[in-house]
Parts: sequence; C-alpha cells; structure tokens
Amino acid sequence: MNKDSIIVGLRNSSIMRKLLTPAVKISKHIEEMQYLKLPDSKIIAQYKNIYPGKRCFVIGNGPSLTVDDLEKLNDEITFATNGIFHVFEKTLWRPTFYMSMDNSFLDSQIENIKREVVGRKFLNFYSEKYGRQESDDIVYFLIKGPYVADRSKFFQEDVSEDVSKYFAQTFSVTTTCIEFAIYMGIKEIYLLGVDNNFTQAINTNNANIHFYSNEKGLQSIVHYAENQIKSYELYREFGKKHGCQIYNATRGGMLEVFPRINLDTVLEANKYDHKQID
Repeated sequence: MNKDSIIVGLRNSSIMRKLLTPAVKISKHIEEMQYLKLPDSKIIAQYKNIYPGKRCFVIGNGPSLTVDDLEKLNDEITFATNGIFHVFEKTLWRPTFYMSMDNSFLDSQIENIKREVVGRKFLNFYSEKYGRQESDDIVYFLIKGPYVADRSKFFQEDVSEDVSKYFAQTFSVTTTCIEFAIYMGIKEIYLLGVDNNFTQAINTNNANIHFYSNEKGLQSIVHYAENQIKSYELYREFGKKHGCQIYNATRGGMLEVFPRINLDTVLEANKYDHKQID
C-alpha cells in the first residue's frame, strides 16, 4: 500500500475521525470566520444567474470520456474537475470553469493545478494554506456541513441555496459543479464522463478505496456508493425545484439517477455564447 492510500485511509478512518472531532470542529469554525473576511464570497456572488435559461456540460474523469467528445464542446459552457488537466496535451479544448474540493487531491496536485489549468480555478478553501498569487486566478469556496466520525453513515440532506456563502458538504465534486451551475441560472445540465463505475475496490473502515492508473501514475479516491447515489438524487430534485433538468450524456457507466441522453443529439440543439467574470 503506497503513501497516498495510507493517507486516504487515515482520513476516512472512523477511529481517527473520532479522536480528531473536537479539534476539527474548532478548525472548521475558524475556517468559516476566515472565509468571511476574504473577497472570494463576493466574487462568487457575481455568478448569480449569469446564465439564465442556458445549458452546460459537467465533465467527469471517467474512462468513457474521450478527446473527441471534449472537442465538440469548445463553444459550450463546461465545468471540469480534478485531474482533467492530464488530457490538455491532447486537445485544445479547455473548460469554462475548473473546480476541485478533495483535500487529498489538492495536497498532491495543487502545483499542477496552478501550472496546467488556464483561467479561473475554484478550489476548496482548504487549499488556502498553499497560498495564491494574483496570476493563479484562484477563488476559494467554502464547504459547510456536519463533521461525522464515520463518513459511511453520512447522507447529504440539503443543498446550498447561496453558494457565495458555502457549498453543501457532498461526496463528489461533480455535484458541487451542479450546485454552482444551478446558482448561475442554468436550466439544462448534461453530465459527460460521469461513469460512477469504480473497480479494484478495497474495503476498509466501511469505505471503498478505488485505485486507477493513468499516464501520471496511480490515483486513489474514496467512494461511498450508496451515499453518493443519495446525493445525486438530492441534486436531481433540487434541480427540478429550480426549473433545471439534469441529464446523463455519459457513454455507458453506471449512473442511472438522471435521464439518459445521447451527446450527439444534445449537440444538435442551439449552442450558447458564454461569458466570464473578471
């Protein structure tokens, strides 16, 4: 077992989390107080209803994702996450918005994110400890939710109505992108490359640590399958509440919470111009 997997295992160990609960609760309170003093909240607030009635694509990093599909999205509003920059050398496509919230990923990839991702990057406030230069174009967002000793027993119950204050604690940055898109006024969200299909599972502390290889080496994530599906269902209903329909345009995969639709069929519809905020 490598160092990365050990760190992930400790972070999700119910025993370790019980021991750290008092300290983490204090730390989270301090984090919230610090965040309120930053301009990031006001920057995020500028995105409120910036794309009324429009559509977007939320790009996952699943094995079904292809460069050909990405290149079809050059004129679309797109959200991409985590290690998407590994594909940049193969395509001129770049996401409109980049988001990352996983602490383990940020620990290991913060310098790659700063170097490889061009344009605005929305990162978990956790990464504030690494600092930022103006040229990094990083905006911190706050994640808020209960701290639980056993993450496998946590089921998301609500979604943030105002992400300029905080994003809801969830199990996937994909749902964080959905949350942001709805805040922007988008009414059609299409998921692509969100396979929700993990292999080589290792059961430890009621969690599944999944490993997958890519050109940059071994990666690992913790996946709570049932809990994550419940979150997807929550966002499906949250979207409906705000007049937003979420579709799954992934080629294959195992996510069946959202209606399936063919990507090529979607792209026959009118495309929208998009804009950024300075």
